[in-house]
Amino acid sequence: MGLTSLAQTRESRSLIARCGEGQDAAFEEVFRLYGPDIYRVARRMTGSHDDADDVLQDTFVKAFERIHEVDRDANIRRWLLTIAINTCIDRRRRRRLSIVELTVDPPSDEGRPDRVVLAGELNAHLERAIGMLKGRQKACFVLHELEEMKVTDVAATLGCSTGAVKSYLHRARETLRAYLGPYLGPTS
Repeated sequence: MGLTSLAQTRESRSLIARCGEGQDAAFEEVFRLYGPDIYRVARRMTGSHDDADDVLQDTFVKAFERIHEVDRDANIRRWLLTIAINTCIDRRRRRRLSIVELTVDPPSDEGRPDRVVLAGELNAHLERAIGMLKGRQKACFVLHELEEMKVTDVAATLGCSTGAVKSYLHRARETLRAYLGPYLGPTS
């Protein structure tokens, strides 16, 4: 374990311990450190700022209520992401939310209006395609492809095997490829 990783583990243990003791400042520190990550994942999962705000709030309320259950050696970010992903999936089941916004980088040649229009159209198709993904497929795709988490970390976050994550990712990519194929042209 490297020095940075060791320091992060110690800090995580300290934060968990202090939160478990009811120290409000420690919980505020957890929110400051991990709130932006949780919000970003929730935003990508729900496709809505308002829903992401609700998921963020629900995640930290649940975390506060369950802090005494968390193992002191746990990765607090992973634990919070697990709560957030499950909250998003539960909300989707209840409300059938439209999901995820993913954007294509804007064209480098701003002088070409046709490229701007095409990028906008591709973004819209991409959002719809990702919105078609369900539950664990979407969670795996968002965490791995958009949050750039390793497959092993995604598996630990979602409480499943790495094989299951790879399977979910494969199916998600197949769904996206099938939907976006006509918009992307022939593949070689």
